[in-house]
Amino acid sequence: MSRQISRLYEFGEFRLNATERLLQRQGVDVPLPPKVFDLLLALVENHGHVVTKEQLLSQVWPDTFVEETNLKVYVSTLRKALGDGNEEAKFIETLTKRGYRFVAHVTEILPNEPAQPGLVPELAPDLLPDLLVEKKSVSRIVIEEQVGEKADAVSRALPSAPASRFQISPRLALALGVGLVALVSLGWFSWSRSRSASRQVRSLAVLPFTMLAEAQDGENLGVGLADALITRLGNTGAIAVRPTSAIQKYTTAERDPLEIGRKLEVEAVLDGRVQRSGDQLRLTVQLLGTGDGAQLWAESFDEQFTNIFALQRAMSEKIARLLTVKLSDEHRQRLNKKYTENTAAFEAYVRGRFLYGKQDKESLLKAIEHYRQATELDPGYALAWAGMADCYVLLNLPTLTMGIAPPEESLIRARAAAEKAVELDESLAEAHLSLGAVIATWIHDDATAHREFERAIELNPNLAQAHSYYGMKLMGDVRLEEALVELERARRLDPLSPSINTNLGMTLSRLRRYDEATAQFQKTLRMDPNFLRAHQGLGQIYEQQKRFDEAIAEFQKAEQLSNGGVVPLGALGHLYAVTGRRAEAEQILSRLLALEQQNETSPYYIATVYAGLGDKDQVFAWLEKIKHFRTVQLIKVDPRFDALRDDPRFAALLPR
Repeated sequence: MSRQISRLYEFGEFRLNATERLLQRQGVDVPLPPKVFDLLLALVENHGHVVTKEQLLSQVWPDTFVEETNLKVYVSTLRKALGDGNEEAKFIETLTKRGYRFVAHVTEILPNEPAQPGLVPELAPDLLPDLLVEKKSVSRIVIEEQVGEKADAVSRALPSAPASRFQISPRLALALGVGLVALVSLGWFSWSRSRSASRQVRSLAVLPFTMLAEAQDGENLGVGLADALITRLGNTGAIAVRPTSAIQKYTTAERDPLEIGRKLEVEAVLDGRVQRSGDQLRLTVQLLGTGDGAQLWAESFDEQFTNIFALQRAMSEKIARLLTVKLSDEHRQRLNKKYTENTAAFEAYVRGRFLYGKQDKESLLKAIEHYRQATELDPGYALAWAGMADCYVLLNLPTLTMGIAPPEESLIRARAAAEKAVELDESLAEAHLSLGAVIATWIHDDATAHREFERAIELNPNLAQAHSYYGMKLMGDVRLEEALVELERARRLDPLSPSINTNLGMTLSRLRRYDEATAQFQKTLRMDPNFLRAHQGLGQIYEQQKRFDEAIAEFQKAEQLSNGGVVPLGALGHLYAVTGRRAEAEQILSRLLALEQQNETSPYYIATVYAGLGDKDQVFAWLEKIKHFRTVQLIKVDPRFDALRDDPRFAALLPR
């Protein structure tokens, strides 16, 4: 195995090992972030000479744009680590408008020079003569017994001497063992740290920050800080970041970040703790590799709450660099984008995002109010406008509204909010996604809906929700194979999303690939046993497979979970009818007709029950009342209407 000669420098009480990327002070590790270490090395290697700011930026950040203000922060961090005073610099001198100079005396240690006193563990005086023997061979024996070949990095730094027949005494072995265990630990730490710094990470989960004080709003702020980082990193399009919906439930302090990261199928996980006292924030974060549990990075930040936006940008830039992501100029601009500079607007948005994640009617209504407050405080806050539109879309889905046709007022508000978001920030993927969702759900404008979804995916290929919504749009257009491709992409980006996994199962079901669809719905229910749409989809498959008792059980569970929702009621009424339980079918039909009088159901679900009863005239009479084009599209692929497809009235219905 080839060996690399160590480059060692000494200055003051410090030893710098450039090869092993290790700084020690009197034999004790001084931890430095990777780029701070690179900065120190650049200054030490040019000691006594002025290194301009441009030279440092080019050498330390060769592939990344970094502002001069950031360089000052890194120099300040390095000075603190070295204990350099502000008034009289012992190590780093600042030359105004020019750069920096390392002014301490630096000694370069050649590989065959002995180590200086104080830099290895001190041994008893009566053992010192023993150290005149063949140190290298002794070191390698002890080290290889400890960690095998990983000891190369440590043994290379030890000086060579002529071979000797000297027999090692037990006392000497014990003393050397104590010292070498420490050296092996240092060598192993340096080896693993240098490996981590160069690791390419393609997927990341940002966990909700754990709040250590002011718990009344702590959960909101913890999720909100994570969401802000997810948005900022995700919108670069260069990193696959799990969405907020995937991490929102992991808010407890007792969580295991590595276990969560492995469940989410990511290569790294960011875990953070926040302590807030008044306007002061202290944020401690660590980035862990999920494969081996290695700590890729750890750091603390102290900021005023009013500087939270600068904190988000600083963390995002640091994480992107640590993940060795190569950012284009466009990606870098997105990473540094200022979504809002209004702290109160940001806090309102955070609360809206937290409530939106619950996805029940009460929470969505509250979320709208928080988003509205955010837009009043900052009318240019595009993310808040997009969030408001998303809430209106979800509020008018059948599973939440009991099948009510979308009110005109909700449609107007949803579209206005989404269009406002796009107008404010055309480069925001979430804005185009929101507008696409509004149009796909309520407006018969296929070309615009496709264009908005495709634009969202173009801006952020790693936005799982965009692929999911687009997949559902393609399914509604009966472009099922294309829908399957998009939904598979969505699932890879958010593997634990019950909604995405259910959408995938629905598409497989429409393709009549019932065994695969069944497995998909069952997988979803293992994630969330009470996920309504998965029970609904599984019941529909069981019905097609003539497994009627199981189908009825699934529809009854869905009806219970939805508190009498019309989607499972229509399915249950249809199934009662086709299995000869006519009285029960007619009882459900009466309930649906009563709801229709109150404008609380769609004619579609009444038509499904009449289809089960075999009353074709009533089926077409109710289908003719459908005004929502998306519902008409569903008729094309709904197997409950298979018996009607040869009727001329069916063919005449679809073009409308």
